[in-house]
Amino acid sequence: MTWADLDSLSVWYIASPRDYDKVKRAWASWGKFFEQEKYSATVDQMLESGIDFYRVDQRPGDVVILPPMAPHQVYNKGKATVRIAWNRITPKTALNAIENVLPRYREYAYKANTRCFQLLVRITS
Repeated sequence: MTWADLDSLSVWYIASPRDYDKVKRAWASWGKFFEQEKYSATVDQMLESGIDFYRVDQRPGDVVILPPMAPHQVYNKGKATVRIAWNRITPKTALNAIENVLPRYREYAYKANTRCFQLLVRITS
């Protein structure tokens, strides 16, 4: 986090990538689609789901690093926070993005630009 008003922070709830399908089913049981990023579960819902969620309180100067495909959601508490997201991809993770991430985005009607993915396929093949 680069900046926040006094007494403001970002609260992250993170699950293991191994629990991705469990998280997806939990959201579906609440009538929501996890991949659409239009719904945030309550703390009670996360506790009742039986999935291990880990809480991280992020304040200015803190960096949060997530493993690939880790289900997560972030609440901003207080007045204002400023965070910078940095997504990186390597040849090894490019294949995962092409085989797993892009189909999930397409499943929920995200208009993903695939030109970069097509280029990565050529580079990594």
